[in-house]
Amino acid sequence: MDPTSIVLAKVKGYPAWPAMVLDEGILPENVLKSKTKSKNIAVRFFSDDTYIWIKLGDLKPLSKEQIDESLSKMVAKGIKTKKEGLLKEAYELCQNPPDMAEFVRWGSKGPPEYIEEEPEPEEFEMEPEEEDEVEEPPKKRKKPGPKPKGKPGPKPKGKPGPKPKVKPGPKGKPGPKPKAKPAPPKEVEFDDDWGLEDINEYNYEEGNYIFQDEKKQIEFSSHFPSASEISESLNKYQDHFEPINDTLVDLLMQETINESLINKQLDKLSGILTADFPKSIFIKSALYKVMLVTLHKPQELFANTNLRNKISGILQDYLDLLVASITKEQLEPESNLPDPNLPAHQQDQLTVSNGTPIQV
Repeated sequence: MDPTSIVLAKVKGYPAWPAMVLDEGILPENVLKSKTKSKNIAVRFFSDDTYIWIKLGDLKPLSKEQIDESLSKMVAKGIKTKKEGLLKEAYELCQNPPDMAEFVRWGSKGPPEYIEEEPEPEEFEMEPEEEDEVEEPPKKRKKPGPKPKGKPGPKPKGKPGPKPKVKPGPKGKPGPKPKAKPAPPKEVEFDDDWGLEDINEYNYEEGNYIFQDEKKQIEFSSHFPSASEISESLNKYQDHFEPINDTLVDLLMQETINESLINKQLDKLSGILTADFPKSIFIKSALYKVMLVTLHKPQELFANTNLRNKISGILQDYLDLLVASITKEQLEPESNLPDPNLPAHQQDQLTVSNGTPIQV
């Protein structure tokens, strides 16, 4: 297969995609390193711009008639997904393929259009020279008349003065700060893998298949949820979890612990953290971190045993995680300074952690 050939490349697990065969001599160094003995033909996919080394048996030459026919089918069917739009762009690039060297350097979008503009010359302002003062002979005194009006001289350049202060509210007290509006809950975004949306569309001739046996592919695809279904399901879980997350984080971070309110929210949390609830949502939340910090606190800093046991039980039941508390002594750094209460003859030695005395 010669360089610059336009082909349909088939990778296992994905539908066939238009690509260009490339000359090894112009490939980036990181692409050259991934070459193997069995896969020794380099191609780059159109509109996707991914490099891959592939076997000759997984390539199929694309003629002009096949390209036009594929585009006609896509237009007649209609472009419904982002992946279908990229595939249409790939076939359009096949109709008028770019130069191979430019394709390697710039990808499917081609070289950027540069607009060369001549730099404007910098303007320099000449500062007025100071004139030497010349002593004039004393004149006769005259009655002071009106001062002659004239054009003001150039203003001296300098740093701008301080900004005017904002007037305080009544009685000198600043007005209340406007409350920030709570940010809308973020939707969980997921990238869909190109090719997986069309696993039901079995077409062996066009290379659009995962399993060679059509029945096996249909059986597989019937148990495989789409990316949009997964995203919709996770957003529903997120909507249930978000209010509990915000309320519990606020309650556990307060200095005064409201045991009754925290208990109610922990009951709600325990009710939604079932086996079906995605662990990724909980582990990435602020609430998970606050619960860990709460359990790590020494008994003196968080003495509510009932809440401590309840939080520990939730983490152990849902994540099989047992969290140990830290003592107050462990929080204090060790010091190698001599104890002033020791006798003088014992203060000339310090003992390090391994028990070896050192002289001071």
